[in-house]
Amino acid sequence: TPDFYGKAIVFDTYIGKNPITKAQNYGADQLKGTDSQSNLTPGAQICAFYQNPSTNKVDYSSAYMDGHLIWKGTAWAYQTQNNGNWADEETYWPIGYNLAFVAYSLNAETEGAITNQSADKTQFNFTVKDAVASQTDLLATPLTPVSENPNGDTQVNLQFYHLLSRVGFKVLATNATNATISISSVKLCGAFPRVGYVDLTSKVEPARPEIVPNTSSNIATEYNLFASGESFSVMTSACATT
Repeated sequence: TPDFYGKAIVFDTYIGKNPITKAQNYGADQLKGTDSQSNLTPGAQICAFYQNPSTNKVDYSSAYMDGHLIWKGTAWAYQTQNNGNWADEETYWPIGYNLAFVAYSLNAETEGAITNQSADKTQFNFTVKDAVASQTDLLATPLTPVSENPNGDTQVNLQFYHLLSRVGFKVLATNATNATISISSVKLCGAFPRVGYVDLTSKVEPARPEIVPNTSSNIATEYNLFASGESFSVMTSACATT
């Protein structure tokens, strides 16, 4: 229930043009659902927890907000589930508290990359799939404390980070001929943990979430970047990337 002045909570999200790391092409347009890749799930899971303004202690026992952020063309809407249906909900600042927010991209959840999630949704395991074409990017925010704006609505600014690394290759001609180079197999070989642990509340400096790899098991030794029958061709007169 809003207080007398109706101080609403509104959201703004940011994904930098040059993110720290990136896996698949999942960024601001994909998070908003405004790109052409209809197979990618838009939106973010968001949770907010009470924070004592005197001690800065966060209470994770009961979430003040537990829902989705969905882009509505001009602004982000907060949605909650009621009888199996998601609907917009206006949320107002709790009197006498600050709030601490965490969020992550819904594509990782709907594509089955998130498992063993804690009850408060701040901790989970993330699994990298064996097929490169099926691998999922993960955007997440650090724990973001916000104080109430006493003069009106409170805007919550969330900065999403890519938690995975993207591996890229370049093909560059060694002479000026116009020959065509065809590549039908690229393999990434080594020791790659398939599973990592994510704690969105961890105090990492500078403040950003990270994946802690599980190196004791679930190790992949090879990734084929091309599926069976796939190939890539490039003229030697120019440099190309893939």
